[in-house]
Amino acid sequence: MCILTNTPKSIFLYYILYSYINIPFLKLIATQPITISLTMVNPNTLSKEQLTWIQSLKLHHNISSHFKAWIMATHPDVYGPCPKSDTINRNKLIQFKITHNYDELKHQPSAPWFNFISIIPTLLQQNNADNSQQTQQTQQELTHLQHLYDTLKQSYSKLKTHYITTNTKYTDLKVRHQTTLDNNKALLDKLNKTTDTLQSTALKYNQAKIKSTNIISTLKKQITHLHQLNDRYDNYIEDMYDVINDNDATIKRLTNEINKFKNGFNNITTSKLTKQAYDTLQSKYQSIEDSQYSIKCPITQEIIIEPVIAFDGQTYEKQAIQEWLNNSDKSPINGSTLHSTLLIPNHFARILIDEVLN
Repeated sequence: MCILTNTPKSIFLYYILYSYINIPFLKLIATQPITISLTMVNPNTLSKEQLTWIQSLKLHHNISSHFKAWIMATHPDVYGPCPKSDTINRNKLIQFKITHNYDELKHQPSAPWFNFISIIPTLLQQNNADNSQQTQQTQQELTHLQHLYDTLKQSYSKLKTHYITTNTKYTDLKVRHQTTLDNNKALLDKLNKTTDTLQSTALKYNQAKIKSTNIISTLKKQITHLHQLNDRYDNYIEDMYDVINDNDATIKRLTNEINKFKNGFNNITTSKLTKQAYDTLQSKYQSIEDSQYSIKCPITQEIIIEPVIAFDGQTYEKQAIQEWLNNSDKSPINGSTLHSTLLIPNHFARILIDEVLN
């Protein structure tokens, strides 16, 4: 470290640094990380204490030891007397060799570690010479600092006189200030009370405002929701109105069809067979042997005497199908649902059966 200018500020700073900080150590930590270099070792970059410690280890004078000693000299923060280490870990040593290209440079005189142990005494002498030169420079700087100190002492005396005068004025101002403070204390207390009242009122106002804002926001949401529901209900009512109109039209149409259907059935005449005629035909048909024609009732499997048509379109014996419908609403033939128990006389079938049998 060096001071580049001779200004009083620079010299004073240099004196402080020189008095309280280890200059060689500052040189060391200010040095950039060591990389591959073909220049010789600069003694100013190495600590005198570190070089002395390495020299005390009495390492062998071979290439590997020279390299180890150089590593220890350039890493005083890791290697040194207790609690630091006096050996280099094997893996760490391999890493150092790779970093500094040891295998290629180990036999070259331009390597920074070449014959390092042997030149340690020379490095120490150069280091001592540099320290002597620095001591001489320091003496000159101390002389300059003494002159600077005398000048500062005179300035301090003037400042002290000025300070006494200023302090007297300050005392007067302090008394006046205290009087003003006493006068303003009552006003300040009144102002504080007024401020507390205003703060309380403002707090209540803010709470009421927040509550009102929340209520208004909720009401707006509810109104929006009611508008949406109203629109949906209007659409729903319109749809229902259309459906009702369609249903009314359908009901009217079905009613007309049912009335026509009923009127059609009202014109159908029922069977005119008396009990005597039915018994006569039954006695007559029972004496007839099995016929090759399908004139039998699907339920009784006997010749039909009083044929009727059910809602499945089939012809049955009237008494047999009536008894069937009392217990079931299904067709005796295909099992389909019979939507009505209405039975229509089949006059044509009765005439046809009589003609076939006679």
